[in-house]
Amino acid sequence: EISEADSPVQPLDAKSADGRDVRAFWRRPKGDGPFPAIVFIHGGLTQFPEESLRRQLAVNPVVTRMLAAGYAVVQATFRTYEQEVQSRGPIEDVRAVVHALAKAPDVDANRIALFGGSGGGSIALELGGEPAVRAIVAGEPATVLYTGMLTTGDYGPRLEIMAQPETFFTPELRERTRKKLTTVRAPVLILHGDRHDLHKLNAPLFVPMMKEAGVKVEYREYAGYGHGFYFGGGDDRWGKGADEKVVSEVVREVRAFLEKEIPAADRPPNAVNHPPWVTPPVRAPGVDFRTFESRAANARVSFHIYTPRAYDREQERRFPVLYWLHGSGGGLRGIPPLARHFDSAIAAGKTPPFLAVFVNGLVEGMYVDWKDASTPLETVIVKDLVPHVDATWRTIAAREGRMLDGFSMGGYGAARLGFKYPDLFRAVSIVGAGPMQPELVQAPRAGRQRAAEVLQKVYGGDQAYFRSVSPRTLAEQNAEAIAKGSLVRIVIGDQDETLENNRAFHEHLERLSIPHGWTVLSGVTHDPMGVLSALGDDNWAFYRAAFDALDAPASTTGEANGKPVSGAQILPKDKPGGSWFVEKTFGLDDLRVDNFCEATFTQDKDGKTLTSSVTPFIAGLQSDDASGATSMGSRPTVAWSASVGGQSDTVRRRLPVRGGHGHIQLPRVMRGVGAAPDGCTYAGGSFLGTVQLGGIELTSAGGPDTMLAAFNQAGQVKWFKRFGGAGADYVFDVACDSRGAVLVTGMCSTGTQFGRHTVQSLGFSDTFTAKLDADGNALWVATAGGHRLSGGNEVAVDGADNVLVIANAHGDFAAGATTFRHRGGTDAYVLKYTPDGKLGWVRSIAGPQNEQGRGIAGDARGNVIVVGEFTGTLNLGGSTLTADSEQRDVFAVKYDPNGQQRWALRFGSVAADYARGVGCDREGNSYISGVFGGTVAFGERQLTSGSSGPNIFLLKLSSDGVVLWAQSLPCGGRCEGCEIEVDEAGNAVISGQFHGAIQIGSHLLTATGPSDMFVAKFNAEGRAVWARHLPTQGHAANFALASHHDDRVTLVGTYSYRLELDQFELVAPAGGGAFVATLQSGSEDPGR
Repeated sequence: EISEADSPVQPLDAKSADGRDVRAFWRRPKGDGPFPAIVFIHGGLTQFPEESLRRQLAVNPVVTRMLAAGYAVVQATFRTYEQEVQSRGPIEDVRAVVHALAKAPDVDANRIALFGGSGGGSIALELGGEPAVRAIVAGEPATVLYTGMLTTGDYGPRLEIMAQPETFFTPELRERTRKKLTTVRAPVLILHGDRHDLHKLNAPLFVPMMKEAGVKVEYREYAGYGHGFYFGGGDDRWGKGADEKVVSEVVREVRAFLEKEIPAADRPPNAVNHPPWVTPPVRAPGVDFRTFESRAANARVSFHIYTPRAYDREQERRFPVLYWLHGSGGGLRGIPPLARHFDSAIAAGKTPPFLAVFVNGLVEGMYVDWKDASTPLETVIVKDLVPHVDATWRTIAAREGRMLDGFSMGGYGAARLGFKYPDLFRAVSIVGAGPMQPELVQAPRAGRQRAAEVLQKVYGGDQAYFRSVSPRTLAEQNAEAIAKGSLVRIVIGDQDETLENNRAFHEHLERLSIPHGWTVLSGVTHDPMGVLSALGDDNWAFYRAAFDALDAPASTTGEANGKPVSGAQILPKDKPGGSWFVEKTFGLDDLRVDNFCEATFTQDKDGKTLTSSVTPFIAGLQSDDASGATSMGSRPTVAWSASVGGQSDTVRRRLPVRGGHGHIQLPRVMRGVGAAPDGCTYAGGSFLGTVQLGGIELTSAGGPDTMLAAFNQAGQVKWFKRFGGAGADYVFDVACDSRGAVLVTGMCSTGTQFGRHTVQSLGFSDTFTAKLDADGNALWVATAGGHRLSGGNEVAVDGADNVLVIANAHGDFAAGATTFRHRGGTDAYVLKYTPDGKLGWVRSIAGPQNEQGRGIAGDARGNVIVVGEFTGTLNLGGSTLTADSEQRDVFAVKYDPNGQQRWALRFGSVAADYARGVGCDREGNSYISGVFGGTVAFGERQLTSGSSGPNIFLLKLSSDGVVLWAQSLPCGGRCEGCEIEVDEAGNAVISGQFHGAIQIGSHLLTATGPSDMFVAKFNAEGRAVWARHLPTQGHAANFALASHHDDRVTLVGTYSYRLELDQFELVAPAGGGAFVATLQSGSEDPGR
């Protein structure tokens, strides 16, 4: 790092728009300018002492390392926010600093970035349209300020808004925010921990809105770290503070981001005619730095090459070569992780050994010969580099031995070089590619300025030249040759800003009849290692296709089960003439498969298909019946349904949706349901504004209120009631006891009224548990909580009608005379009440990180079983559980009637795993449902989710906690859930939602919308009895279900647009609706 003697702190004076004098401080790097600069903007709502900010330039590890990397660093000061925190004063102060910096000597006015944390991140976003600002880094930005939700400097409202942002993000504020975001021209990198409550706003709500507004945004999340880690600090109330590991990661991410937008290496005016043909060397295992003499460049050109360990061992062997094309920015930092990734896969036998050449594609070379002839990059690669590699190393010096793979700009390069020279490269992998649009200036709004610069520099400002050398044009020119001999795939994340352009390119290839793989990865952004991680073994299947079966055909045409199948991309699984993977959308009878299938066929020596058959499968488990017809028992039909609608204000809920992760407004939501012994159904949820059901209209008092509805066995509304107060109140679950009383749990605020009972909250919100009679009259209400936030998640009863609650809290938690200290993150608590509302006992499930209690059940003997998820270490009094990685794992804990722990279990993998529900049969066996990824050991039974995404699991435990059986419900897309109810005989009914397809026993359900629902029944041995698909034209989420004694099942949840329930069709009101639906067994019609 650079000492203060070599780079002293200097003042930078500015004047704000209202005439206020503003003083900032800055340091400049060594060497000659002009330098790019980073303006650091602190968080908080108060003015920091100048000396404190000045010292940050010398001691803050993030600041000093960016200085050493070649950036001038500036510490901005700004006035204290007024009580009305929407004041523009602080924003104008920082704007003045930016203007002054742009005029400072040795600063490049075209290379200025802002790095703001918390409130400073909000200021940085406010200045995102400033012409001098070319990039923004925002550490956990306080978007409660940017969106206008926070209007006071008081601390309390901040916490309440951040804990429940969907409650406060009104349509008016959302529209205002959308308009503001359209002014943000600078690309944005957001750094976020997963512990601070801002995470609940920024990750699910704000970042997608930025993308919708055309902002070029990247999002990085750091598990376990607290607010402020990105500046080398951290508030341990919200997670752990910064350590060397995270500081290094932050600096690396920020440098990589800024290197793309405002590179530290200065480029003099004539740099366009003297590209950096030789890069600095990179050190990585198995990687060598080399240069060669290029006739095309008339200069020495560098590259890096990875050689596998087998290269030295097997001296007579020749190896295939992968040419890796990096994205814009130079690509050097990507070499070490890629080399490690390749090396580990080869060592594990996932792919044959190969050489990997990391091509020097320059900062923005575009892998094309520039129009002004100054930089013949394409010719350097094709005419000089490839022959040099073949002459120097033991390669398979033919097209069958060469593959192109590239990301972003490199994906564009792989497509254009692979399609222009199909006789030179056999396999072409196009990953996160850009620019794939027909016109370069059609880039997303936030990237248009950069696109214009590239158009001028590389293509001479000539759109016609850009089109003539584009992959689209080259595919048209060489379609026949590509289709005949090239192995092609396109891979893109569904959170990647280039998704739609890649989708259009995929459709362009389909129109040209060019076979290719098309994969959209759920939840993946514009991140090369993120893509490779999400692909998993599917990536190596493609490499095997290129390297292990060089004589394999690229496509096949034939028949499958009597249906024609053509143009499918073939990925070899074994050897020619054996079993292969096919990615294709096609129909088999009435079943539509939009996922991987398995094709078995024989071929002659020329690759012509002689026979073939195709069987659909998901995640490695195939359907027993390719037609989609079920061999299980009769499916239930919908007996009755109801939709809750009406006028509303502003509750928004985040729905699990694959593809775009969009949001829908749900001003009304049903969260819990209970089945009474007399056949009646009780459903509860929350609403804001006015709702209507059965001719009864309810209006909320202030914030969201709770609603409870009673239905008779025929589905007629008995009563519909509101409970609540001026604050925010929510019902999260409903249950019934053996005498028909109704139990409710959720979250309440001060002044909440349940009939004649008024609740006084201890904090912003407390956990409430209420018991009502069959007419909806409150018999008793009990609360627990602390000075922060808590809420009951699920309620159940045991054999003696004791009331059981699983609750979650952020902060200290008091129940009766017992107070538990906050351990960190979110803690879970188990509460037992007697039938008359007296607290029996309370137990803590806590650790230093996050715990979420999800499900609770009581058996006939009074034992209590709870399930949920946790990270880190979980302390349970009688035992300690440790998660397998930084991701979530499943916990299951059993207590005896007195609250003494009997056993505790953990299930998990390196992926995210969580339990959602639990139930008990008459023997005391427990049934647990949830979601898992990767490979999880449930006792001696191992379940693997496969590469298509997480799967749903169903698990049975004995009364002693021994795993009796476990099974997976494979999902060919995204699945969520899953709720569970168990009867005395051990029949389990589960429900959830899915996108794509889900396999339940021998039954394959295929979604028709972005988020459809399913419900299924299993017997005590784990065999699927029936399964139902509940389609919707919009988004739907099932939050709870109840099992009746007469084989009826009732589901509640939310939906948008239209929900199809047999003869019932529910049409959602504006903003979405809540639904209640009861299914009755008895139909002989197999479900689809």
